Order: sequence, then structure tokens, then C-alpha cells
Amino acid sequence: ASSWDSSSDPWLAAHTKVMFCVKTDSYYIFNLIKDHPMLLGYIQVDEPNGTSVGQTPADLSDMYSKSKIADPTHPVILNHYHHTNTWYPYCDIFSWDLYTFQDQPLETAYTRATCVFLWERNSFSSILSYIAGGDLDNASKPVLTVLQGNVIPYTIGLRNYAVPTRQEARCLAYTAITTGVRGISWWTYSIPWKTPDYGMMTNNTKLQEYLQLVRELKSINSILVSPTVSKSYEYLKETDVTFSPDPTISLDERNRQILNYILKSYAGKQYLIVVNKSNKLISNIKITISGLSGSTSAITKGLETTGSSKAGRSLSVVNGSFTDSFDGYAAHIYEIGGCPGPTIDLYIP
Repeated sequence: ASSWDSSSDPWLAAHTKVMFCVKTDSYYIFNLIKDHPMLLGYIQVDEPNGTSVGQTPADLSDMYSKSKIADPTHPVILNHYHHTNTWYPYCDIFSWDLYTFQDQPLETAYTRATCVFLWERNSFSSILSYIAGGDLDNASKPVLTVLQGNVIPYTIGLRNYAVPTRQEARCLAYTAITTGVRGISWWTYSIPWKTPDYGMMTNNTKLQEYLQLVRELKSINSILVSPTVSKSYEYLKETDVTFSPDPTISLDERNRQILNYILKSYAGKQYLIVVNKSNKLISNIKITISGLSGSTSAITKGLETTGSSKAGRSLSVVNGSFTDSFDGYAAHIYEIGGCPGPTIDLYIP
């Protein structure tokens, strides 16, 4: 259609009722939209407070039960940033979101440059530690994360929220992937009375940055959904891949690892994603993948065209070891034993 009137669109009206009117004509709503081609699933009320009408555990349990009876095909998603044990049962897919990038974080140990580490810590303490001990490969249901798309630079309390740079946004996405999440989306909003407006709905430059990141993730989708061989983030450290030296940073009175990884197996090859969570150049890191012998190559994949994350670089691998350097916030996607060229998936925008 050349135009769209949201006030008369039954999909929008129905979707709003499903999200919020838990006990109002629920079966009518499900029957109205369950066959709509745009329907991905149902979303419980966002971040329920546990006490208001329609937001108690009993309310969400009722909504979940009704949805499964009325439409067993589509999943129910619930998004929250804490109290995971309370809300986890009332959905098919659980997700969480956090405000990440702040020029002046409340935690005095952190700065804008270490906000990715703060996201990792808060994600574990509030969410991941309650789900299979932080190992999402053993979770009973898929877990997604909703990352910071961008936000108006403004202050709430002592926090000065900031618009992520392209490098910060890409780093955060791949850091999330190393925790084992099954999917990523982004939140954003626009506040029209504040200027300048950095919402993706009006800032085309920011919109294009995120669309390019989505294209890259889609281009390696077959890798991302393939079996995980091993992974390591701060709170779940496996050792099938090692770094020498293994750089750290002191935060929260402990040494935190700077490099995360996830190792995937796809189509008879191994794919290694390594993320530098810091904004500093990390040079001459020897990366060793256990169990590999002989000589081969590590080819960088993705859609980056500059810097250390540039696709198409070829590195010599001997007995599972090779050396590389990482720009600040870089995420490298290595195909072990591959050939220089484009990413393995064809993505048509």
C-alpha cells in the first residue's frame, strides 16, 4: 500500500491488546490475528512490575495459557531485565534489555570506555546467572537479548545516556553472541521535544549503521545457528581456545578478561568469533584452538571493509595456532581452513 492509517489497522490494534489487555477478550484477539502473515509471536507486557493489573505473575500465567490454547503455533515472548525466576515460566522465549552506554555510569569503577564490561556484568548478575548457571546452551528455552540501538543523550538521575558509536554497537552485538544468546534485536525510541533527535526513526545515518550490522549478522547466520563447540565470556570460561598473552582489565576489584570468544562448527569447518571488549588496540595475540594439527589458514569473514575486522584477511594457522591484533571494540570472525572471499551466506537486502 502507498499509505498506512495506523488508527484503522486491525493488526496494530490487536497487537496492542495482546500485549496489554491480558484478560480482555483474549480469545477474540488471538483469533483475529493468529493467521496474519506479519505475526511473529505474542509479547507479554514489557517488564511487568508484578503488582499492577495485568502485570502480576497470575495475570501473565493466564495470558500464556490462553495463548497456547488459542494459538499453539506462535511463540510467546517475555522481556525483563531482572527477577528472571519469576517471569521465566510464562513464555516460550525469554529476552532481556539493558541501557548500556553512559558517559557517566553510576558505578564509579566504570567509564564510557568500559560500558561493554558493565553490560556483561549486569547481564550475568540480573539474568544469565538464573538461567542454566549462565550457560545458555543448556537453557530450557531460547534466550534473546534486546540491545541498545540508540538513545537521546539525556540525563536520568546521575546517568548520562549516550548514543552508541558504530564500533560500540558492533562490539556489543558480538559480545552478546559470545554469551550464547539465540537472537538479537535492538530497542530505540524518539523523543520529539528534545533536540537533536538521535532516534533511528529520524536519524538515517544511525539507521544505516544498524542495517549494515544486521546485514553482516545475516550473512553469517548459518554459522551463528550452528552447534557451539566452546565459548568463553567473563562468567563462563571454557578453554578450548586460549590467548597468549590473555589481556585483562581491573574492574570491580577483579581482573576481567578483555577477549571473549565463541567457537562454532559448520559444514565441516570451524568458525571462531573473538571480541575485544575494550576500546584499546590489543596487539600480537597468539590464538590457539585445541585439537587442530597441521597447516591451514584463518580467513576473516563479515562485511567490514577497514581495520582489523576487515573481511578477507588470511592468517597462517600451524597446529591450531595463529597470531592477530585487534582494534578497539573489534570483533573478528575467522573461518578456519577457508578460502579468501565473501561470507558463506548470500544476503539480499
